Amino acid sequence: MKPLRRAIAVFATVVLVVGVVAILGIDAIVKRTVEKESSDSLKLSTTLSSARLSLFGGTLGLHRLRIASPKGFSAPHMLEMRKGELAVRYSQLRDHPIQVQSLTIDQPRLIIEQSNGALNLK
Repeated sequence: MKPLRRAIAVFATVVLVVGVVAILGIDAIVKRTVEKESSDSLKLSTTLSSARLSLFGGTLGLHRLRIASPKGFSAPHMLEMRKGELAVRYSQLRDHPIQVQSLTIDQPRLIIEQSNGALNLK
């Protein structure tokens, strides 16, 4: 019986450690994912100072999001925002369309520029 208890204790400890590491590292994972996926889909460099995912609250906060202007335009960033926050209910994430409870954008700055007859925003 002791080996079974010991195995259960070791398994529970491993699960707890993995859970703590995942919770502590989730914000960095979200930050990297937002930067990579935005850059890939927009074909523009996207940077983010930090991200904060509230696992139990259903909110995502993005801090200092910046999307670069396309080549040939003078503004360094086409879009900047100090902070953005999105709130959803987890139960509705599989719905089509997804219902957003709230979306807050703090200090957005969008620069629309024209160069050689083309706009930086498509």
